[in-house]
Amino acid sequence: MKGFAVINTAHEEDVKRKFPFAGKLWGIDRFIGPYKEEDMEFNNCIGTEIKIPYGFEKSKVKRAYKIGMKMYGYVVSKEYNINYNPFFHHSCLIRALDFLTVSLGCDLRLGEVVIADASTYEGRNSFRLLLPFARRIILVTDNKKEIMEEAEHAMINYGTSVAVLEDPVKASERADAVVIASDKPHHKYIVDMNRPMLFFRFFKKPEGRWWFDNVTINFKDYYNLSSIHAQGYVDINNKRPFWISAEKDGFRIQNIRKENIIIMNR
Repeated sequence: MKGFAVINTAHEEDVKRKFPFAGKLWGIDRFIGPYKEEDMEFNNCIGTEIKIPYGFEKSKVKRAYKIGMKMYGYVVSKEYNINYNPFFHHSCLIRALDFLTVSLGCDLRLGEVVIADASTYEGRNSFRLLLPFARRIILVTDNKKEIMEEAEHAMINYGTSVAVLEDPVKASERADAVVIASDKPHHKYIVDMNRPMLFFRFFKKPEGRWWFDNVTINFKDYYNLSSIHAQGYVDINNKRPFWISAEKDGFRIQNIRKENIIIMNR
């Protein structure tokens, strides 16, 4: 049976649960090697997590990688950038934005979403992932020429209404939702809007209630997973690197979070 291993950092409480003596001897966790959690079955494959306790991480990651490859044949990790596909993760977050907006009564199939800065890697990915269902997309950027050709191509192939603007105030007049991935201080107006918001980065955190930057997923009886588990499943089954490929096979977004705070359960 095919398999994959996800390498993650072990939190202090995880180490104490696995090794009760670690809480009694100060600094002992630095000398605890990578350890494997129980196997999980995802349809036609086996997955597991290999945890890395604090201390000497570089050597522990190398060892965890060898364990994962030997026992499962494939290793993936977002934290340590091993076979990580950010596009897959972005597709999961865009799906979460879809769920959030619908639950708040502003379906993007009928509304308008603003992306700033649309010329960044995250901005471009979000634009491409929103195209199949968003009614109108406003791309906010100072690099209009850089993305104009892509916007025109999208309008021709998808029929989506797309506008490319520099003025963040004008661009956001009718925004129902926001994607923010900007390093530009003058995009502060967009960040401060109280709208459903997928937050990748900015020099300050949003002030509104409905922003998020991550999700927790589940698969049948396995809870509190991350998108990297779904990516491992998709990778070894040679499926298209989109969240929908995992969703069709039983993965679900369990909750939508801003940092460690849950803003919506599903």
